[in-house]
Amino acid sequence: MHRADRIRLLVYTTVFGVLWGVVETLLGTCLHLFDVPFKGAVMAAIGAIILSAERIYTPVFGATISTGLVAAVLKCFSAGAARLSPAIGIGAEALLAEIVFTSLGAGGPGLLLAPVACCMEGIPHFLISQRLTYGVGVFDAYRGVVDRIQAALGLGEGLWVQLLSIWIAGHAAIGVAAGLCAVGIGGYLRRK
Repeated sequence: MHRADRIRLLVYTTVFGVLWGVVETLLGTCLHLFDVPFKGAVMAAIGAIILSAERIYTPVFGATISTGLVAAVLKCFSAGAARLSPAIGIGAEALLAEIVFTSLGAGGPGLLLAPVACCMEGIPHFLISQRLTYGVGVFDAYRGVVDRIQAALGLGEGLWVQLLSIWIAGHAAIGVAAGLCAVGIGGYLRRK
């Protein structure tokens, strides 16, 4: 890699990483304060769109991970306290996007699937972080709440399965919408 290419790689990964980190810090804090549903998936979608644009400018292995590391470092310094769990999520999303882009390239399929993968990352991330934070019994407590709501409202059995399905479908839908956005933005950037 020539010196000019290394400088270009450094500049683009830093600029896009800072953009993602600032959006995560500012918008993520607002979504958290207003307790917006699917806030993690929305933030993952925005991050994936930023990663997709970055990958068009720097189509080299490692660029996406570097961008994610810059964003994760900035997210660690969010308002109020160090935010380790979201920073880990940002790193995981960047790794997933890197895998997709390395496998499929930054064409239509890669641009469509990278945001889906990033949004779906929030599901295992939530499950693992909840268990680490609150212990093994946290999911029994959640299920107990759903069972009590189900009984109080006279709803049929299996409400928790329906809620889980809606939660997973919501993440997937946000990912597909972000993927379509990334494909459109990618086409626009390539025409410029």
